[in-house]
Amino acid sequence: MPDYDVVVIGSGPAGYAAAFRAAQLGGRVAMIEKGALGGTCLNRGCVPTKSLLEAAGVLEQMRRADALGLACENPRADMARLIERKDRHVAKLRGGVAQLAKGLGIEIVGGTATIAARNAVRVESAEGDRTLATKAIIIASGSEPQPLESLPFDHTTVLSSTDILERDTVPETLLIVGGGTIGCEFATLFAGLGATVTIVEMLEQLLPGQDARVARTLQASFKRRGIGLHLGAQVARLDVGAGGATARLSSGATVEAETVLVSVGRRLNSEGLGLETVGVRTENGRIVVDEYLETNIPGIYAAGDVIGGWLLAHVGHHEGMTAAENAMGAAPMGGLRRMDYRAVPACVYTRPEIATVGLDEAQATSAGREVVTGRFAFAATSKAVVANEAEGFARVVADAGTGQVVGVQIIGPHATELIGEAAVLVRTEATLTELVETVHPHPTLSEALMEAGLEALGRPLHTMSKRR
Repeated sequence: MPDYDVVVIGSGPAGYAAAFRAAQLGGRVAMIEKGALGGTCLNRGCVPTKSLLEAAGVLEQMRRADALGLACENPRADMARLIERKDRHVAKLRGGVAQLAKGLGIEIVGGTATIAARNAVRVESAEGDRTLATKAIIIASGSEPQPLESLPFDHTTVLSSTDILERDTVPETLLIVGGGTIGCEFATLFAGLGATVTIVEMLEQLLPGQDARVARTLQASFKRRGIGLHLGAQVARLDVGAGGATARLSSGATVEAETVLVSVGRRLNSEGLGLETVGVRTENGRIVVDEYLETNIPGIYAAGDVIGGWLLAHVGHHEGMTAAENAMGAAPMGGLRRMDYRAVPACVYTRPEIATVGLDEAQATSAGREVVTGRFAFAATSKAVVANEAEGFARVVADAGTGQVVGVQIIGPHATELIGEAAVLVRTEATLTELVETVHPHPTLSEALMEAGLEALGRPLHTMSKRR
């Protein structure tokens, strides 16, 4: 008889969610981790960056305190203390994962995992090697920062997102190569802490793939904050010296910086797992799974970043739980549980924040849908005005025939909190009428969603737009 019902490889959001769910269902579970519990999200991603971003946001508010009638002279960042605070948060939350695992009877196995057979995982560690026999395997090995061949990390001047989180000083000048989510969040962070930041992005807008109007709004905000932008450009040459680096761009411009952050994406951790031993199928580094999160080998599942797609912690949570329920044969209502990606919120923790769910107008139109849209600026929302955070807007996209809400885009204060309501609207196929007839509290930022819905229906309340 196998030692375990489920062996999980990796302890990030997908891994620990899979392990927790399988244990809740009565399974004997082992979770293998070669590094620190919590994976990238907890140790090198979501949690540490948001801890620092929170501090940077408060510092920026202090600098703007005069607009609120407050006196706050010469606020500054103490980076060493911020790093200590960040590490304290990470340690506390990591301890929470360990405590929950212990309470659920999950065995945490330290070491490097390789699949020895379709029902066995070998673990190598300093304490010795062992093989875990199991009924099912869930691979949740995550991802790592992707280096550029032309800009390799030297971990001193040319840094990855992992490296820069360990710095205890704020660089005077920072060049960020890559204007995607990670690059824009670090631009917000270090500009807020007082660095002079420049972003180089090879495409013509920040956040490639994001709604164009949202991207333009962020670009304008960044420029007002003094963040330099070189769009449609690449680093043709980078000269690194004792005092920093000089980047010569394809546009002909030159940028000098004390520190360079390369943030051009993530590399999926599918190598070295022994997948070829049992014939698990991969494509361009991602593990291929079906809608039930099972690979082409029965009994072997995968979840989280390593299967490609969204590469978001909250998606990994759901994928891990889905894989666990299917591996345990205990999906709710019988049968197997499918992963549903129709209403996945995507968040960017810049200032202003960005959050989207479902389809934007261009995507809906490309899919052959006739849509109506409504947009409401936070500058017309009393809560945003009194908080002195009135940048951006909320926009609703709905089917022209049925009124069904198919997407929402928000850029503005606390967008990442507001998107939860929007995700419910899209997930439940709610209509514009249902949105606007739901009483929203006043004064709140959430009113912007209701007002955008009214605009889409052609009967706005607080703007001078079309009325009927």
